[in-house]
Amino acid sequence: MNGPAYNPGPGPDISLEPNPEADRARRRIALILTTAISLMCVGGGISRIVQWQSSTWVAVGLGLVIIGLPIPIYSGRCLWRWMVGMYRVNHDQCIHCGYSISGLISATCPECGRDPF
Repeated sequence: MNGPAYNPGPGPDISLEPNPEADRARRRIALILTTAISLMCVGGGISRIVQWQSSTWVAVGLGLVIIGLPIPIYSGRCLWRWMVGMYRVNHDQCIHCGYSISGLISATCPECGRDPF
């Protein structure tokens, strides 16, 4: 081959460094999507139980409710913990125990001994 060598140019800028903000956003999106899907399962299961067409549909409905119910409970717990953490950060409280850290000089919480931020 006598022509010039193929030069694809610079590749995409891919960083292998961890990005906690992007990871947190991806987890939040995944949690929202799985919660929506599981709530649809629970709703479908409850509608099958209410219609009571046959014992098979009741069993299917109960199965959908049992399978779909833990995910909204878990996501509700995660949402609650996030809201409490945001409240504590905005009101100068330790995010772990809620101790008031206004005017704190040291890097540890005097109540629980952890990093309050």
